Amino acid sequence: MSFLQALVPLLSSGLTAFAAYKFFASPTLFSWHPVLMIGAFAGLTTYAVQQFKQPGKTFQERKANHSWFMYMSAVASFAGGVIMYIVKEQNQKLHATTIHGFLGYSLLAAFGLMIAFGYLMFDLQLVKPTKTWRTLHRLSGITVLVLMGVELYLGFLTNAWLRSVSGTSWYMATAVLTSVITLPLVPIFMRMFGLDQA
Repeated sequence: MSFLQALVPLLSSGLTAFAAYKFFASPTLFSWHPVLMIGAFAGLTTYAVQQFKQPGKTFQERKANHSWFMYMSAVASFAGGVIMYIVKEQNQKLHATTIHGFLGYSLLAAFGLMIAFGYLMFDLQLVKPTKTWRTLHRLSGITVLVLMGVELYLGFLTNAWLRSVSGTSWYMATAVLTSVITLPLVPIFMRMFGLDQA
């Protein structure tokens, strides 16, 4: 697992840097949108998921690290969403008229609710963290992570992305995104189905 743990942040950082390189070649306000969303969804969120597999740390330390990365992901993703809203307003275009746009806003809402609930349950302890609530939090997290991957794939099919990234670069970016989203899920599903005991 140590190799995979090192690989995911490396790949996600590379993908974020690649997006920055492509979109800041001719910088506009929109340039921040793909960089922030990739950094949040493919970077900070996947790294947050991995915190529970960090060796040499107590459960409380891993939980605190997980929360910190999730909060940072929320800040980055909401900033990316706000920028997209401003760009649409400036260009007098309608919002959420595509699957990518609709899923994006819906996902930000779900992500915000999930993080707020986690904060109420684990940090403020206003909700008793029963086994049922912890399971619900974990399953909603997995669902959101998968949807984040779908949302980024849809982003890779937009005109704005295809104008900047095409050919071999597009396939490589898509392959890296697939790895970044799926690798953190492998140990989770193995544990869920008892395959890590084999």
